[in-house]
Amino acid sequence: PDNLYKILSIDSSGAIYRALKRALRFEDGENEIKSYFSKEDAYSILTGNIDNDQVNVVKKFIEVINIDPGESLFEFIYYYQRVKKTIPKDLYKLIIQYPAASYQAAVNWKDTKKSEIPPILIKKAIKDPAYAYLIARDLFDRREIPDYVKSAVFKDPFQKYRFIERSLDHSGFENYPASEIADLFSNGHLGYEYARFFDGFGTFNGKNNIGHQKVRRAIYKNIMKNAQKAYHEFKEHGWEYDKEGALYKMFKRAHDIYKKTLTR
Repeated sequence: PDNLYKILSIDSSGAIYRALKRALRFEDGENEIKSYFSKEDAYSILTGNIDNDQVNVVKKFIEVINIDPGESLFEFIYYYQRVKKTIPKDLYKLIIQYPAASYQAAVNWKDTKKSEIPPILIKKAIKDPAYAYLIARDLFDRREIPDYVKSAVFKDPFQKYRFIERSLDHSGFENYPASEIADLFSNGHLGYEYARFFDGFGTFNGKNNIGHQKVRRAIYKNIMKNAQKAYHEFKEHGWEYDKEGALYKMFKRAHDIYKKTLTR
């Protein structure tokens, strides 16, 4: 136990120690860890004989860190994978409380086992749209992403944008209803980002297409909504754009509008 305890307290080469110390962001990480973990706790955790008491110790510990506690549980998952031990059931019960840890456990399951990923890991991971996106990207064939995973991703506009922009289901923006994409591009700075990365209206250049007109209006309005961003973008990179192109004209207009607010 004394030597194993060093992994959680003193030995800076210990993987779990490094992860927990990083997470804590305390100068005196060693003493902080000691105040939570006894030698017996460390021994039980590292040998895989964890019980409810040790799980509660881990839970209390991760509650004091400043980042997603699920990320701190990654290291425990990695540890058990490295030593080729089964993750204890009690630790799994803790893992599934956090989308980040559930996602990582699902990925490790896919990489190390031939059996189907436990549905509970996917179900818990997709509660956070960011991890739902990662589940869709990393665990499923692009043509076989379940609708319930896709729906979880689409609850957040930014994750939905990433999903479609990167064609996770082999579709692109043009394959979704124009009204849906127009609504999406109206959120935050998503229309602005689309215009910037796709040089204007991108795939929505069909001027006689009513659906395209709706999307173009949404892009234009979103750029005007983000006039300050467009102002700085145009100042730094406007000279690179085609002066006859839609992107140049929209950014210049947004630039001019925002510039007027600076002189009032």
